[in-house]
Amino acid sequence: IWRDQLQKEYDSINWIFKLNLTRPQIRIVDVQSFFGQWDPLLREMKFSKKLIAHHSWHIVLEILKHEMAHQLVSDRDLNESGHGAIFKSICQSMGVDHRRAKVATS
Repeated sequence: IWRDQLQKEYDSINWIFKLNLTRPQIRIVDVQSFFGQWDPLLREMKFSKKLIAHHSWHIVLEILKHEMAHQLVSDRDLNESGHGAIFKSICQSMGVDHRRAKVATS
């Protein structure tokens, strides 16, 4: 159910911000090392069960948008890795609230 809802949220965010991204495989995984992760080689986004089970849906959506920004950087071959200036600019344009996302990682 969580995966299906994340796919719907992905499609909605993609449409609202006119990102024109191709929907990746979305997986829910039982890990402690991250809350969200974009893998450009496998073209998948992974989300931690811990994130979804223990945080508000608003926080989950902030992590989703964060990972979509990573996807946008890699899909458009913007020659940047990590959390550089282009990534930060994309996050800002999507209204990603890093303060809220950091609450989830504390």
